[in-house]
Amino acid sequence: MNKLFLTFLAVLLLTGCQALQTQSSDYSQVEFSPETAVHMKVRNITQGRTEGDLLRVAVLVHNSRTMADNYFFRFIWLDKDGLEVQGLSSRWEAIVSTGLDDALVISRIASNPDVVDYRLLISDKPGMNTAPE
Repeated sequence: MNKLFLTFLAVLLLTGCQALQTQSSDYSQVEFSPETAVHMKVRNITQGRTEGDLLRVAVLVHNSRTMADNYFFRFIWLDKDGLEVQGLSSRWEAIVSTGLDDALVISRIASNPDVVDYRLLISDKPGMNTAPE
């Protein structure tokens, strides 16, 4: 529990204080692959804007698996019309989970001020074929 709290506290410090909003129950922006959804759950999402008016997102995910494993994630950044805005942070990236009760923090900053929303895809293999609604 201490590790989870310290990880979350670090995320808050890293994301800064400008226009922070914490979502307590609606995690609809995060999509898991079917295999990953069985053992991973979103604990919290923190988001805000940088001084350059870029969307900043930090997602705290809990993994209940008992063994270390690699996962992959990808942010899809969306403009006000719900259309995808391309950027470097839209590529698949790897993240390592150490196992039981592991808290993972996935955070990124959009590369374009036109971004107003996002989808975060998390999978056990890269290339999960999920498109934004």
